[in-house]
Amino acid sequence: MVDDGFLSDGATAVFVDREQNFWITDTRGINKINNLKVTNYFEKNGMLEDEVTAIIEKNDGKIIMGHNKGLSIYSNNKFKTIPFPSSMENTRRVQDMIMDNKGNIWFVSISMGLGRLLEDGNIIWYYTKKYPTLTAVCQDKNGRIWVGADRKLLYIENDK
Repeated sequence: MVDDGFLSDGATAVFVDREQNFWITDTRGINKINNLKVTNYFEKNGMLEDEVTAIIEKNDGKIIMGHNKGLSIYSNNKFKTIPFPSSMENTRRVQDMIMDNKGNIWFVSISMGLGRLLEDGNIIWYYTKKYPTLTAVCQDKNGRIWVGADRKLLYIENDK
């Protein structure tokens, strides 16, 4: 794949946005396929960092990408970055990301917990010391947010 314009020989996720663009993440950045044209984006183009570990599209067309150290938001051909607090542990990688039925973006960071991205770019964090490693997030048909943690399933109730 490297000879064909892709950044590396593998992918960590594939996502198709509302305009039928293909976004392929890998450990070297992210590849966008539009009309059979490959566009590569890197930190030097404005992303927080080259490695992209999760991706989702909001209803307004913004593309949210998770990294080891924070988030990048791609909109109108520009990137906005949201770094995680540097005081947190080294293992901060975004593992999974969803958009709930109200349009909220939820994501899990390995050691930082569950995050909810607010419209202003701030993040509300939900963390449990009993199960510090979170790896997956989803929403059930009743709207409850669930996370996978250390062989357990946890959910948000009353904002906790």
